[in-house]
Amino acid sequence: MEWMQHTTHLVKPVYSTTLLGQNSETNTDSVTTKSPSGYPSLRARETWPATVGPGEANTVFVNPDWSDLEATINWLEDHAEVARGIARRQRDLFFERGYTSPAAEVCYWRALVRGWSQVVRIDDTIRENSESTSFEEFVTKTEMVQKRH
Repeated sequence: MEWMQHTTHLVKPVYSTTLLGQNSETNTDSVTTKSPSGYPSLRARETWPATVGPGEANTVFVNPDWSDLEATINWLEDHAEVARGIARRQRDLFFERGYTSPAAEVCYWRALVRGWSQVVRIDDTIRENSESTSFEEFVTKTEMVQKRH
């Protein structure tokens, strides 16, 4: 998040330790989070002294070593409404309020998809039974989008 230091005061994080340690998806109370593993770090707690619940968050922080990334993604997939809310609040904050341009948003998504494609594990049977398409081609071909829905 070093590159975002000028806008960090706008970020309302929920730490992965909060998501993974709770059963309710309606918690919106501010909570202070400190786990026995030392995460969030002192620096993170000084920058964001209180985290918010998933009902208010606009970003999710995972361990710096990414060790809980998969568990956090699984939690968010199991709680899709919470995940959509966090994503919506993130977009509303940075794109709708004009902190980044529409071109920057497209660039962000393109980089996200390309980065994800470098680390995602794909079942070879799926790959054999589908056409390979670039991100740009996928988003501009209406018939491909309609076939997938």
